[in-house]
Amino acid sequence: APGDTHLPLPAENWRSRKSFTKDRVEKAEITSYDVCSLLTSIPPKGAVAVVKDFLDSDNTLGERTKLSAEQVCQLLVLCLGCTYFTYNGLFYQQLHSCAMGSPVSP
Repeated sequence: APGDTHLPLPAENWRSRKSFTKDRVEKAEITSYDVCSLLTSIPPKGAVAVVKDFLDSDNTLGERTKLSAEQVCQLLVLCLGCTYFTYNGLFYQQLHSCAMGSPVSP
């Protein structure tokens, strides 16, 4: 917009700089954000604690399963701890946070 000093500029403009005009650059405010991670980082222990609190307060859990809240949480710990995967023929284990895309990840 005319007079706007916060101009979104396409990435190709940053590389070529051909579409910049001196007037536009002098009036524009360029902002950079340093991003450490674009993914959420949910610690498994924290996730299990939240689920445990929820299940403990659920009065209908017994109507839906024979498992206790503690047993459900034990299974959840097992599922969240099985974070093995292969890449280029090597096996890895995710050590921090819940695995992205897992059906049991929050």
